Amino acid sequence: MFDRLISRFNHDYVHSVISGYVLVFAHAASSFLLIPMYLKCLGLHGFGVFMLLYSFINYSNFGISFVSGGLLRIFSEGFSARDDGLLANAYAVSKLVYVIYSLAACLALVIYVLAVKSPGFLFAPGEAFSAGRAALIILSASAFIVARYVINVEYQILTANKKQFLSNIFQILVQVLYIGLAVLSAVKGGGIAGLMLANFLSVALVRLMIFLYRRRRRDYAAAPISGREMKAIIKRLLGTMGLGYLIYGALIATLCSDVFILGTAAGEKAAEAVANFTVTWKAAELGLLLIWKIPESLLPYIMRLDARKQYDRLAAIYRLIDRLVIALSLLAALGFAFLGKPLIYFWLNLAGNAQIPVIGDWQIWLAAGAVFWMSIARLPSIFAYSTLRLKPLNIIIGLEVGFKILFIALTFGVLQELAPVAAINAVHLAGIAVAYRFLGRKTVTPPVEPGLVTAGIRD
Repeated sequence: MFDRLISRFNHDYVHSVISGYVLVFAHAASSFLLIPMYLKCLGLHGFGVFMLLYSFINYSNFGISFVSGGLLRIFSEGFSARDDGLLANAYAVSKLVYVIYSLAACLALVIYVLAVKSPGFLFAPGEAFSAGRAALIILSASAFIVARYVINVEYQILTANKKQFLSNIFQILVQVLYIGLAVLSAVKGGGIAGLMLANFLSVALVRLMIFLYRRRRRDYAAAPISGREMKAIIKRLLGTMGLGYLIYGALIATLCSDVFILGTAAGEKAAEAVANFTVTWKAAELGLLLIWKIPESLLPYIMRLDARKQYDRLAAIYRLIDRLVIALSLLAALGFAFLGKPLIYFWLNLAGNAQIPVIGDWQIWLAAGAVFWMSIARLPSIFAYSTLRLKPLNIIIGLEVGFKILFIALTFGVLQELAPVAAINAVHLAGIAVAYRFLGRKTVTPPVEPGLVTAGIRD
């Protein structure tokens, strides 16, 4: 099967998959090395606060999704048609919009900490409140937000140009730098603010590397753009395509924000609930991310094949990857179900932590089930997203999000931190898994062109 996979795709795809896996392992190494250190240096409460703030930053991405999805599509079209003018204009628009949105996300973070949670939430029970430390945490987190949005533009244009390998390499460098800076911060007693500053510095340094790389290659798209050209791109982003990507981004961000939802719902016990949930889910998430990288690496290729109406090849790719993903998902779920608990305790004890949460058997089995369902749903989602089948995709994810939040709200008092993973299993078993399977088959079915009776007739 692996030989067939290589024969179907060019070397760029193989390189992007391999580098994508290295990126996943870099994220895993970051969690493996740093979470025990977080628990030791920050304590259970501080670790929960850090993870909740980080989850909020991730969740804030949903508002820019109409730009990120739409621009990736426009960049792909520009590279496919070799339209340098379109690429330069789209690049200029993306930089402007991303910076403006990052500032809005910073404001949202301030409101969340000051109004929704209260500044005292940043400190452990019994710890003296410090306005200066609270301000430093918010400022360092805000700097990280801005830097991350700025660099995301560069990742997108590299991905659209079938240089996902290079995009992955730069993201790996971010992780490597962050590990070093985070350890330095822990040694110096930097606390949550020091970790956020480490995030900012790692992203800023790699952004500088990308700037130097593109300037050396003389492909730094910094051409001025007229008001008319800017309006044309923004109008397209705000049209039907942009609205679909916006809805998708909001839904997928909510779907993947278990930490944020749990931390907001748990009230005064938010930090502890988040910490208990995170140590289990971070371990289970490794298998999920490894499997997700397979369909995610296909994204720019699917967009190009769809733009060229090469439906036969799209269907063949889908069938091959679908079988691979199902097999790997089942293997990952069973592996975590039987080995997850002892491995987690071994991992958390590496730093000699005194504050290790108790992990129950149901917590492990529910997380394993969530890994399986979320893994097999990713391929249909990626194909629907890339081929602009956003309406049925958004309906399915909307139902999934709605029922998941309802389940968490109804069962949180009993299940506590188990509620998010229990909700994933319940929702998929109730029919969402079947809906994703149907969506996948529908996505690779070629559209019937006007005037043609036979569905198989294509350009």
